[in-house]
Amino acid sequence: MTRLLLIWIAVLLLSLGSCSRRQGTQRDVSIQTEQNQIGPNVPSGLLVVDTAVGNTDEHRQLDLLEEHLFGRFFNDRAEFYVIKNPENKLFSSGVQSITMYYIDGVLGKTKYILTSSISADLISNYGNFRIAGLDSINKKLVRNRNILQSQSSIPLLDQRLNHFEMSWQKKDKIFLYRELRNDSARQFVFIEKLNDYDKRLRAVDVIF
Repeated sequence: MTRLLLIWIAVLLLSLGSCSRRQGTQRDVSIQTEQNQIGPNVPSGLLVVDTAVGNTDEHRQLDLLEEHLFGRFFNDRAEFYVIKNPENKLFSSGVQSITMYYIDGVLGKTKYILTSSISADLISNYGNFRIAGLDSINKKLVRNRNILQSQSSIPLLDQRLNHFEMSWQKKDKIFLYRELRNDSARQFVFIEKLNDYDKRLRAVDVIF
């Protein structure tokens, strides 16, 4: 367990570092669209775990979440749960897994590994966004081209973009979406987290 904890912290630190390195390649994109401000917020009723119609037993829902516990850290103040192959979809995509990160019993971050792209759904729902190319080709496309196209009045990303990160700041939450499409890999990751999640995690880490 100690080794797993060290690996987990190392991955977190690497992730934070990579985010800071991308700051210089980001670009803000403004669009005119009717925005739906409803976020996924999966744990509401834990429908991703138990899709039985009419099941409103809160104790049963909590039991179901406990069954998906992956690990607890920092004297049990931080814990996360992994749900594999949930039945629900996220927007138009199937979901391979959902990881929920809690600190002091508060859900601070949810990560979805998806089966297909949801970039169009996110643009339609959340509107204006920030985008960063994650390799040299995509950085150049983001800097030099009009990256939005229109199909039946629906704004879509230029299909030549195949390795990028999109982000939205919405009140108390941050939404991140990362996509990779090439001949050897296809990855679609959506992250929903509280604005102060990273700060809360660092505070717990410092105490221990």
